[in-house]
Amino acid sequence: MKNSLSNFWQKKQFSIALFCLFALFFSYTLFLATNLQRGIIPDEPAHFIFSKHFADTWDIPQDTFDTYSHGWYIKQNPFLFYWINGRIINFINLISSNISDWQLLVALRITNSLYALGTVIIVYLMSTEIIKSKWWRLLPVFMLTNTLMFVFLSGGVNYDNLAILFSNLGLYFFIRLFNQKDFIKNSLGWMICISIGTLVK
Repeated sequence: MKNSLSNFWQKKQFSIALFCLFALFFSYTLFLATNLQRGIIPDEPAHFIFSKHFADTWDIPQDTFDTYSHGWYIKQNPFLFYWINGRIINFINLISSNISDWQLLVALRITNSLYALGTVIIVYLMSTEIIKSKWWRLLPVFMLTNTLMFVFLSGGVNYDNLAILFSNLGLYFFIRLFNQKDFIKNSLGWMICISIGTLVK
């Protein structure tokens, strides 16, 4: 039994360490998403109001007193983040029409936690393209998941989470180009990701 456990640990210790980094990061962002009070995440009230306005239409909505009161204007902001949030709100309301604003906010926060987890995974994939040593590839992931501002924003509704995800995806495809991997696919991936990113922020 001890030998089998020892063999399993020897074979899987890197995968276990990587999974623990992902799991600890995601668990903590979920904790923040479900426990932080309103108004603590920078600009979250404005992002939430914009998202609710986008839930009322499949188009780009008009500004109202609520949007003006935050000093932001819908027409002056890239819309993709809010449009996606609007569709998430539509889906949640389709499942349950009696959901509260707090529950909607938490659902959007959890979605942002998933964006941030995607960023962490992409950072690991980038490290595999650059760093030869298997264990040193964990260092960028460890540093990112211990960057306080990144972790803090990951638990809130903020367009930075989606923008950072597409920025890192663009970098990932760009690095693969330099590593002489599939020029067509990686060029298209890079251009698509940076183009989508400009619609986010």
